Amino acid sequence: MPSHTSAQAIVTMNFIKKVLSLGLSEFVTSWFEESGAKSVSTIIVITNLAVSISGLPMYIFGRRLRSKAARSAFHLKF
Repeated sequence: MPSHTSAQAIVTMNFIKKVLSLGLSEFVTSWFEESGAKSVSTIIVITNLAVSISGLPMYIFGRRLRSKAARSAFHLKF
């Protein structure tokens, strides 16, 4: 990967992280005050586990999916 692409990827990831942080800090503060610490923490933990577990199928079936994508002509259209 060329270095200019890597730099753009890092800048884009940082921008998205900052936007999400700003949005979530505005939303979570009022939610925390209304619902309480235990409720908010429980929901955040469950959401985090669900997102983390959703990566398991890609870990298990990723090689097969990458192989199918490499043999497909779909990416040549772009």
